[in-house]
Amino acid sequence: MIKISIFWSVLKSYIIQKQKEVYAQTNKNITFQNNGRSGYAILKDGNKKTRFYTEVGGGDCIFYMVIPSAELWESQTGYTTAEKDEIVRYIADESLKIQAKTQGCYYKIEETNIVFYQK
Repeated sequence: MIKISIFWSVLKSYIIQKQKEVYAQTNKNITFQNNGRSGYAILKDGNKKTRFYTEVGGGDCIFYMVIPSAELWESQTGYTTAEKDEIVRYIADESLKIQAKTQGCYYKIEETNIVFYQK
């Protein structure tokens, strides 16, 4: 009986630890560090942090975010090029929710920028 109890206790601890690891690996969020007209969007993805330079725009452009080109993507972000479109779309969607509070705002993804506009 004691052996079974110890087994279930160890198994429960193992499962809880694995759940924490999976949560840490899949938990993404974006925060912003603003320094006046410029700053950084910080993507936290589990234990990984990636920073993207941002700067306030002019006219209809609210702000823009610099993203690495396809050639530099892996070395500067730690993500594979196969993940780039998904990550960039996530960053753009979340940034729009957080930073662009007015109705009708949108973004355009370019090779090395995400540009956020207001209508």
